[in-house]
Amino acid sequence: MNTIEVKKRTFKTAIFCYILFLSYSSSQAQYENLQFRHLTVDDGLAQSVVNSIFKDSRGYVWMSTYSGISRFDGIRVLSNDEIASGAGSISQSATVFEDSKGNIWIGSVEALIKFDYTTNKFYKYNRSSKVGLEGTKRKGYYFPFAERDGKIICSTMAFPVCYIFDTKDESFLEFDVSINKSINLVVPEVIPQVAGLFKDIFLYVWYDEKKGTAITTMAESSGKGLYWKTIYVKGHYGDLMGAKKYGDIMYIIFRQSNSNPEKSTSAIHLYNFRTGKVDFIYHLDYPINGLTENDGNLYVASINSGIHIIDLKTMTETGNIRHHPKMPSSLMTNYSTYVYIFDDQLWVSSWGKGVDYTYLSPQMFHQHLSAHEATQNKTDNFIRGIVEDENGHFWCNTLSKGIIQLNEKLEYLSTIKGTETIQSASIYIDKAQNLYFGDKVLLKYNIKNKKLQSFDHKKPDFKYSLQSNDFQYFTCDKNDKILAASMSGVFEIDGQNNQIHPLNNDCNEFTEIQQFVYKDRHDRLYAFSSFHGLNVFQEKNGYTEKIYSFEKAFIPRHAYEQNDSIIWFGTTSGLIKYNSKRNTEIWFTTSNGLPDNTIYAIAPDMYGRLWLSTNRGISTMDIASEKFKNYFNSLGQQSLEYNRHSVCITKDGRILFGGINGITSINPSVVDVTSRRPLLEFTSVQSEIEINPYGHEKASETKILPAGTTFIEFQFKAIDYFKSKELQLHYKLDGIDTKWESVQNPGYARYINLKPGKYVFKVVEGGKDELKTQKAKTFYFEIAKFWWQTLVFKILMVGLLLFMVYFVLQLWIKQKLSAEKHTLEKQLVILKEQERISSDLHDDIGSTLSSISIYSELADKYYQTFPEKSQDMIQKISKQSKELMSRIEDIIWSLKPNTEHNISIKKKIQEIALESLFLKNIIFTLEVDENTDHLVTEPELRKNIVLIIKEALHNIAKYSEATEAKISIQYEQKNIVLSISDNGIGFDQNNIKKGNGLGNMKKRTSDVNGICSIQTATGSGTFITCSIPIARFRY
Repeated sequence: MNTIEVKKRTFKTAIFCYILFLSYSSSQAQYENLQFRHLTVDDGLAQSVVNSIFKDSRGYVWMSTYSGISRFDGIRVLSNDEIASGAGSISQSATVFEDSKGNIWIGSVEALIKFDYTTNKFYKYNRSSKVGLEGTKRKGYYFPFAERDGKIICSTMAFPVCYIFDTKDESFLEFDVSINKSINLVVPEVIPQVAGLFKDIFLYVWYDEKKGTAITTMAESSGKGLYWKTIYVKGHYGDLMGAKKYGDIMYIIFRQSNSNPEKSTSAIHLYNFRTGKVDFIYHLDYPINGLTENDGNLYVASINSGIHIIDLKTMTETGNIRHHPKMPSSLMTNYSTYVYIFDDQLWVSSWGKGVDYTYLSPQMFHQHLSAHEATQNKTDNFIRGIVEDENGHFWCNTLSKGIIQLNEKLEYLSTIKGTETIQSASIYIDKAQNLYFGDKVLLKYNIKNKKLQSFDHKKPDFKYSLQSNDFQYFTCDKNDKILAASMSGVFEIDGQNNQIHPLNNDCNEFTEIQQFVYKDRHDRLYAFSSFHGLNVFQEKNGYTEKIYSFEKAFIPRHAYEQNDSIIWFGTTSGLIKYNSKRNTEIWFTTSNGLPDNTIYAIAPDMYGRLWLSTNRGISTMDIASEKFKNYFNSLGQQSLEYNRHSVCITKDGRILFGGINGITSINPSVVDVTSRRPLLEFTSVQSEIEINPYGHEKASETKILPAGTTFIEFQFKAIDYFKSKELQLHYKLDGIDTKWESVQNPGYARYINLKPGKYVFKVVEGGKDELKTQKAKTFYFEIAKFWWQTLVFKILMVGLLLFMVYFVLQLWIKQKLSAEKHTLEKQLVILKEQERISSDLHDDIGSTLSSISIYSELADKYYQTFPEKSQDMIQKISKQSKELMSRIEDIIWSLKPNTEHNISIKKKIQEIALESLFLKNIIFTLEVDENTDHLVTEPELRKNIVLIIKEALHNIAKYSEATEAKISIQYEQKNIVLSISDNGIGFDQNNIKKGNGLGNMKKRTSDVNGICSIQTATGSGTFITCSIPIARFRY
């Protein structure tokens, strides 16, 4: 309820702003034995006075208090900054609602507060203080209650002012209500146009002492625009406390003042907007605070008598939910301030205590005989056995306080006198309404005549002493004969004659300590002892024969015979399905879905299920599918620990299980309201960076994590307010987990060393057999890649690799071709060299040898006739022989490789110079580049260089008349430069005689692609330069 109050001299005005609420559809509420759970400051509430309660679309319940805001997820209550950052200090928080984008808006004194799930943060918005109409400084109350088109409308509690908050530009628009003194009415100022967004839900309810109760609504016309329209309603009852509208009906609440508030009375006026009249006035003899409508009923919160339920059809009270001191599961107090209903769940703000909540629908489980009730009646609520008599009363054997009687509501009535101190392990009732029990002796109690008597164990012919004996288990056969397993064996009980007989006293298995006995419809007897285990016996021809033994070690606790062949045994090691015709066993344990392997009692229902009490709550088994459903923490159980064979199926079809803290009654026909699927939420996602756990449920909302992320961890839970601890969750990271991993609620998962890529983390709730059918809660994320891990880089690398392969291949091909070319060139060089040598031998040596041959013939011819000519011919032969030898040496020298054993070019030229110039007394200088021998390796080049210089030196010695000569071989710009000069007489280049060798020098230079130049003139010496490129001879 959002209220604005103004007091003014002759009249009182109360103005209320509120949002319309949709009706909830549910079955007719049941009010007796509602099992409430409680939230208090000890559970984490910010404060014990709760002003409003709201359940959002994610399943969280928000509660505003005077000390801040709290949020409940079924497991923990978080308050203020525990929820998220940005909350800070919050005073007097009030209304809470959710806008169309899923943001939660909270009202407080300091600011309008928004919780944004997309950022997981609180944001505060407020405006500067302003002076009110009466000169007082306004407090900044902000109570939001509706949102339209990004606009939030807020009311206040202190002054007649409203705010409209624009979420886009985060600004407040204020419009006030002013007082018109001339007509003594409260009227608003000009209505801003934007307020028209809320015209169908915004109205004022106020009271004028002269005209009565007024309802002012916002209307609009073409001429007036937005304006206020007021309707006066007859009838008034004390102070106007508030109003609430559902559809066409508005409930106007009045309270009659009293010096003692708890003695105040109230009235509810039902105003019908269609008829414009009050349809009904409902008077209440108690003061009320608020109300809510649900499924044809009004739930009214009072300050002294809890919650009252009014049937709107008959306008009569049909129930009252109150605080009961003896029942911890009732309301914590009768002072109820507000009441809310969400999804068939009733939530109550209990003044000064906190919050109570429960299901309105009939509940499957109910707890009876609480510890408080047992203590008040000086008895015990540790229930070891339960039976029902023909009057619908129940009789229980307790741990230490004897046998007690409960009425049809399972409330304590009395304790059988004489049993106050006995500790009976079991109890049995026969058709004659006799109870059988005992610890030291076997006792019988007749319910009708209230007579307690013991069996006579002192007859001379009775050889078994039953003194200090404990009867562990009672059962009966198909003829209603009672069998008892005791510390002294197995016995038949004759209740009519008060006699007890040992069963087959010649069989050793029956005479020792027995803890269990059962007889089926085929008269097969099942007996258990700690030494022999569980065995099956059959009587044949007066003798008892053992026909089967259970090999596994266990202690049987209870048996249920399903049909002619199937018997179920609850044991300390699991549930056994025994086929008595085939003598086969099928075991069910926790691995098959049981909550615990200790099965204390078994009870069938009419829906094909077996109900099992265990050491970890109640479990059911569908007999056809053999599937289990467990109730670890369901509302209404006495505790999770039960007692052996403590079970009773009542006449009205309920199942009672006794436990260590009372009795759990089960109505199998009721649909388990707690079976609704809980909402799943991620509560925390952690990595190297801060991650908002909300808003990444779709592929389009994928969270991008930076490259190099080394880990990610998830915390998640199923939000349920009644069975959160018993829920089982399953998670899987697609691409990493091959199967679902199971955890208890709440869950946690951590992953490390994930590769870059896209991932989807999934969570489902339910049994393993439901994994394929349940919709998963998802969290999409992607770990980014380093630049060298990107597709573009990989494409570039592949391209580069292909290019390198291509380049290397081309290089290899080129080298191979080059090698082949080099080989061919070398072969060509060899051939050319062979041709050159052949040519040299033919041209030089061949011609010389021909000349020698001719001169030899002439010498021989003239030897007798012209001896002087013969002598001349012999000299020519000698001369040409020497020249021939020199030429052959030059050829051989040019062909030898340049090694330390071969004469260098310099030495070779030096020898030629000495031979040519020394005899002519010509002084010469020789300069040869030290790298010449390394540069000039090709035979043809070596030979031509030497021959060119040789020819030049020959001309100097023969024609120049020089006294000095200079020879130089240098390496300049990749060329070998030969320089030969003298200071002789020179010659005229235009008058050159044949045979002086100049043409040979030019030709030899040209043969090696060189250039030969001769600079000379008569009387000025000669300068010869030959430049020969080296590159031609490089391979």
